[in-house]
Amino acid sequence: MYSLMPKTVLVFLLAIANREPHAVALLASFRHPKGACFHDADFVFTLPALHELVCAFDVSYSLDYPSFRQSLYRGELNVALQKYGYCANVYHSTGAVDTSLYCLSLA
Repeated sequence: MYSLMPKTVLVFLLAIANREPHAVALLASFRHPKGACFHDADFVFTLPALHELVCAFDVSYSLDYPSFRQSLYRGELNVALQKYGYCANVYHSTGAVDTSLYCLSLA
């Protein structure tokens, strides 16, 4: 079973992938539009933006950003996403984890 962090992130990413109205509305109201957006069929994001969106999506989620980032790299989020036909990959590398862009797309 996945830890609380990847499961919460998984639920959010699947809601975005499925264009669920509450997730799309959250993204539309997001204060950093360049940090997370739809690009064609993909959801493109930075890790800080993803953390902020997940925290807003599930207000009971309380992992700080450094712990969030560490757990993403330790977790099996892509394994879980692949079960639903999706994957998360680097979209554009800036050479820094926090400013690189990642995307959620069909596997």
